[in-house]
Amino acid sequence: MRSHNVAEPNYRYQVGGSLPASAPSYVTRKSDNTFYDHLQNGEFCYVLNSRQMGKSSLRVQTMHKLRGEDVVCAAIDLTGFGTQGITPEKWYGGFIKALVSDCQLDLNWRAWWKQQDPATPVQRLHTFIEQVLLPGIPQSIVIFIDEIDLILSQNVSADDFLALIRFFYNQRVDRPAYRRLTFALLGVATPSALMKDHERTPFNIGQAIYLEGFQFQEALPLSQGFRGKVQDPDQVLHEILDWTGGQPFLTQKLCQLMESSLRSNPEITVEQVVQTQILENWEAHDEPVHLRTICDRILCNDHKSVQLLGLYQKITNSKVTTKSSPEQIELRLSGLVKDQAGTLQVYNRIYGQIFNQHWIEATLLDLRPYASAFNAWEQSHSQADKLLEGKALKQALNWAVGKSLSDQDYDFIRLSQVKAEREKLQRNIFLRNLLTAVGLGGLLIGGLIWGSDRWLADQNQQALTTITTLHKQVARAKRNQNQTEALFLAIQAGQKLRNLVQEQPIASYPTTTPLLDLQQLLKDQERPDSKQKKEDRWNLETLKEEAIWDLDISPDGKTIAVSGWGSSVRLLQNSRQQELTHPDSEMVISTDFNPKKDQVVTASLNGNVRLWSTSGQALQHWNTQQDAIWNTRFSPNGQYLATAGWDGTVRLWDLEGTQRFQTSQKHQGPVKDIRFSPDGKWLATAGEDGAIQLWQLCLGANCSKSDDAQSLDLHKIWKGHSGWVWSLDVSPDSKILVSAGEDGIVRFWDLDNPNTPPQRWQYGQGRITQIRFSPDGQWLAISGWDGTVQIRDRNGRIFSQWQSRRPVTSLSFTPDQQMLLVGTVMGDVHQWPINSLDQLLKEGCQTLKTLNATQANKVCS
Repeated sequence: MRSHNVAEPNYRYQVGGSLPASAPSYVTRKSDNTFYDHLQNGEFCYVLNSRQMGKSSLRVQTMHKLRGEDVVCAAIDLTGFGTQGITPEKWYGGFIKALVSDCQLDLNWRAWWKQQDPATPVQRLHTFIEQVLLPGIPQSIVIFIDEIDLILSQNVSADDFLALIRFFYNQRVDRPAYRRLTFALLGVATPSALMKDHERTPFNIGQAIYLEGFQFQEALPLSQGFRGKVQDPDQVLHEILDWTGGQPFLTQKLCQLMESSLRSNPEITVEQVVQTQILENWEAHDEPVHLRTICDRILCNDHKSVQLLGLYQKITNSKVTTKSSPEQIELRLSGLVKDQAGTLQVYNRIYGQIFNQHWIEATLLDLRPYASAFNAWEQSHSQADKLLEGKALKQALNWAVGKSLSDQDYDFIRLSQVKAEREKLQRNIFLRNLLTAVGLGGLLIGGLIWGSDRWLADQNQQALTTITTLHKQVARAKRNQNQTEALFLAIQAGQKLRNLVQEQPIASYPTTTPLLDLQQLLKDQERPDSKQKKEDRWNLETLKEEAIWDLDISPDGKTIAVSGWGSSVRLLQNSRQQELTHPDSEMVISTDFNPKKDQVVTASLNGNVRLWSTSGQALQHWNTQQDAIWNTRFSPNGQYLATAGWDGTVRLWDLEGTQRFQTSQKHQGPVKDIRFSPDGKWLATAGEDGAIQLWQLCLGANCSKSDDAQSLDLHKIWKGHSGWVWSLDVSPDSKILVSAGEDGIVRFWDLDNPNTPPQRWQYGQGRITQIRFSPDGQWLAISGWDGTVQIRDRNGRIFSQWQSRRPVTSLSFTPDQQMLLVGTVMGDVHQWPINSLDQLLKEGCQTLKTLNATQANKVCS
């Protein structure tokens, strides 16, 4: 039986650093056994978690156990590689040197390295593993790579290195020797941050090892240090875990502080130690550094710090469901919060008391130039008179460029901007009407303008307040399953909005909530059979595809081209359907209509391009030599075709298949999308590397040079996206390029002023798959891998939203802007009508009459 009265000799706690294999204070968690079992079975593993969670100590313990089973282990810590002056040759050379040393190989690695010229560094590591390491060691081999996240700052392609690990794993099928080799990666990152190329990633063939905080039963060995000092060591440990939440570093530190304090004051409590030696003046007590590491992780990135703090503030005030959004992942990697049964929570009481509301507000005050105005706006429950205006609004807009902000910050700035634009428009309308009525000679015009403008603003504010109240009542009625009452209220709100905006364009609407409410309620009332059949312009019911990769609408709106999971593109019209088939049987992934001729182009994954008439006649074909084709686009004059290749190039062809140009600078990876500006002056390209290249075109009538001096010149490279850029589009006036992709950010690039930082929106959660301007340029359609489709105005306000149950792959507006076609990864093409406020009110009244004629008569004249 264990005695509480006998002190454990030489027992000590260790704060920071890796605990040696023999450390008595090491806490064995459930993850220890999981990690060991998977590695012993030859499985690739990764331990990616926040700092100071015991990753390195876990590695030491696991290596010790594996070596006891005659497994050869090598530990490579990328911290020792440094970041300055690193080249791929030095990095891979250092990697091989560490393997030679840890595996005790009899090899002059420098001489061997030189003998491998002219192979690339990646090829040399491959050769070393295959021809030196595996033949030289008959036992199983586990290579541990610690601080793997540092590879992102070491001038080495993480994608290439991690793809090589996957290659080694894949070799197990044909080459049994590779079954003896496995890898374990440890660091502070996410798989998506480490490797952008999801096709080559090793993380989908490996085992994720999750490190949780210490549980009481697991942590009982830590009570050994209190034996002979307190009556109930286990109770002391329980109180420590109550403060630390089992966070390994803090738990070891608090145990050490408590054990030390008990020597001089046997009556001291855990709470007293926490208050005096951790919480009070915490910056001075934070040695070794732990709490400042959390601060730095959140605040080191000026572009994201406000967004992360906003999310953290929300977590401290309300329930936030755990999601895989970039900002949630980043906040969890800081260690400040954790997932607890599907909800994000502050990791422990110590963090909660240090990083409290006062700290959040003080930090945001330092970061936000508009902090005091923002706080006043929130405290007033979002009253319009607390929004920014004038110089303060201009400063906020300039400060926000290039930053990821919280949803509340975006709302505050956007609503301030909308209010300023609306007031400016109202002043101009009033001034114009007044000048028309009284002429330019009215002596009292200034006073009249001021007084009438003030009265008009008050009336508008009352109307907006009523609309907001009605929106809340709609939501309440929907929660109570009273759809008729909800529609009745939504129609009232829509009528209030119509009276307020009159003939203004949608960009000037002060709110769009009535439109959203009406659309959702009408969709809920829709009968599945009636409307879809009536509006099926293209006979989509006959379409049978396993997936939709691309779709396009002809300039006259009569035909759509759909590429699916196969070697053909289908042309659909109201009365007929025809197939354009590639005889090579390769998947056709792109299609585009010629804007000037009755032609359509199709392109397949093996690089073949085929030109057809819209009647189905084959006109021309050629191979682009680009490995595979991701996208095709006709030039605005219809005389040229651009192809986006897997090899990182974009090539321009005439319609006879003669190559006219190739981009002089390759993308680092496949090109996903390409877009001509409607005026024919620009070509934008983007893809896997997250960069956007802007090329100046000199073609035909748009060329100031002679026809013999046509050119394609690189004008600008924009960077800012993290991960793939999946979609581009150019506004109809050729002034704005919009881009979106893996990071869920929409960016607006000024083509007239390419050095201006882009405006940006946060779309939602996860990857944006497509983004398209409407034909008049007022709206943007945006789709996500989560199945969400939104139509927004240029201020970012949602005008309409629709949810597919499947990931969306393609979008296309009809030329008359009455409908949006939506293609999904499961082969569906949906027709989404785009209704104005008047159309929604008309349809709403028709529907309400069928539900309750009495209520309809009250609101619908």
